[in-house]
Amino acid sequence: MKIRWLGHAAFRLTFAGGARFVTDPYAPNIGYPPLRVAADYVTKSHDHDDHNNLAAVEGCRRVFERAGEYRVDGVTVKAVLTPHDDVGGAKRGPNLVFTFDDGDVRVCHLGDLGAPLTDEQRAAIGSVDVLLVPVGGVYTVDARGAATVCDQLMPRLIIPMHYRTASLIYRLAAVDAFLDAIGGGERLSDSEIELTRASLPAERRVLVLNHG
Repeated sequence: MKIRWLGHAAFRLTFAGGARFVTDPYAPNIGYPPLRVAADYVTKSHDHDDHNNLAAVEGCRRVFERAGEYRVDGVTVKAVLTPHDDVGGAKRGPNLVFTFDDGDVRVCHLGDLGAPLTDEQRAAIGSVDVLLVPVGGVYTVDARGAATVCDQLMPRLIIPMHYRTASLIYRLAAVDAFLDAIGGGERLSDSEIELTRASLPAERRVLVLNHG
């Protein structure tokens, strides 16, 4: 499969069978250039404009925005309800954590997760090969909280998202604090990686993709 970071919390996941998913497409008012991307499906973790710009995705046949389990084009999609803050959603409401499983690689997108996972949430999410984790704080878990979630889910590959970049207007923390908290990582010059189960690292690896 291929994972391309589009900026902020938006990724395009292209599975071996051809299904294309875009996660949390953002509106142009957050600083990144206007997003235009083709995909078959969109997942929306919550209804804030830096995560819900469905018009940016061309060819979308279905939007996933409610908790539950679904099967489309050979991919099992599961959405688990979590809070968008550390007070049970009282400040910012709900957030959906999505997992994608094509039988080869299992990817988890945490959306705007606001607190470390409860035992119930962790069990509902299940095993994870690749974790897309917000690390910038303010609206999500911060660097230490993100590192805690990584320890909870124990993925083999970690890709940070939702942090300050040169494009983003939000005053989030940069990725450096997370890398310090997690014990380092590798910065890539590309925005996309390709992987299979056989190519997953034997030990935990952190990759910082280039947002372009």
